Amino acid sequence: MTTQALQFKTRTVPPHGKITKENFKDFAHTHILVAEDNLINQKVIKGLLADTGIELTMAEDGQVAIELLKKKSNYSLILMDAHMPRVDGFEATRRIRQNSQYNHIPIIALSGDIAPDDVKKMKAAGMQEHLAKPLKISSLYDVLYAYSKQTVYNEHVPSLELNIQTGLRICGNDKQFYKEILNDFRKMYEGSTDQLGKYLQNKQLKEADALLLDIVGLTANLGADSFHAIAKNIKAAIKDTKEQSYLTLIEQYQVQLDHLLEEIKKYGQK
Repeated sequence: MTTQALQFKTRTVPPHGKITKENFKDFAHTHILVAEDNLINQKVIKGLLADTGIELTMAEDGQVAIELLKKKSNYSLILMDAHMPRVDGFEATRRIRQNSQYNHIPIIALSGDIAPDDVKKMKAAGMQEHLAKPLKISSLYDVLYAYSKQTVYNEHVPSLELNIQTGLRICGNDKQFYKEILNDFRKMYEGSTDQLGKYLQNKQLKEADALLLDIVGLTANLGADSFHAIAKNIKAAIKDTKEQSYLTLIEQYQVQLDHLLEEIKKYGQK
């Protein structure tokens, strides 16, 4: 039996370096229903997402997942193991998709079956995506990013780069003063990508960390939320000296900085 596929508006996942547990705090307050019968797999998922602000509800099979949905339907996402006792993931998904009350919830398959025909069957049952077992932390992050409605650093909507209300509040609602410190920031850090890149290429990680520490603090006060987030991500990635994943984030840093500087310029003209 084939279930008509639901269409979800997803976000393009930006290029990123190594994902750590810290990155999942981007999805704090997301509520995920996990249908998984294997206790070890349950423990892995709980361990990955513990202390991130993500709320997890565990179901040991598809029947339990369906019963939980009857009691509460405001889950952000369902992670559905394909093979479980009593009611497996395929049947559970088909039943869920028969009830339009749950049409807002993406269902993501969890399975060691990765052959194209297997994945096709999962999507035919009504699942939107497939996550292979053993679960990879970067793949889980990408799925949460794509289907999450949370605002994280790479999504571009009007005034996302500059949270003017936050900046004005910190500046005592003095618009002229806020413009002055925005302009000071622009002058001091518009060339920071080159400086940061040199530090990282030369493995001057203490210097890079100090530069990012200043930027993280300043952007929090300015209300530059998106640039603040990418600076924090690079600062956290510096600890990963083995894989040097921070090198992959420099391009994203420049993109976010360009957007921020453009908004600062526009706001200064108002």
